[in-house]
Amino acid sequence: CFTEPAGPGSAEAIPQHFDAHKAWLKEHENDIFIAGPLLSDSLEYIGKGLIVLRAESLENAREIAATDPMHRSGARSFQVAPWRLHEGSLNVRLTVSDRSHLLT
Repeated sequence: CFTEPAGPGSAEAIPQHFDAHKAWLKEHENDIFIAGPLLSDSLEYIGKGLIVLRAESLENAREIAATDPMHRSGARSFQVAPWRLHEGSLNVRLTVSDRSHLLT
């Protein structure tokens, strides 16, 4: 799911939905494989983001993405693109939303 500001003036609405969006990410932890902002070559936030969803179908992925408060409010728009993982290995559970990945 690619996500970006919905259009002119929508970027100003994003901060007011940020806390609800973060809560949504945590609530949908089992539906989300990975999520985060896309960056420029100089590692600066460009306003776009990516959410890789676990879904039973393309329609189910769209339904999940549509419940994000950023998308429901109209602050951001989204496009779901099918993707299949063919290569890679991951054996660690890392829960970023509760900050358990941080070492103290």
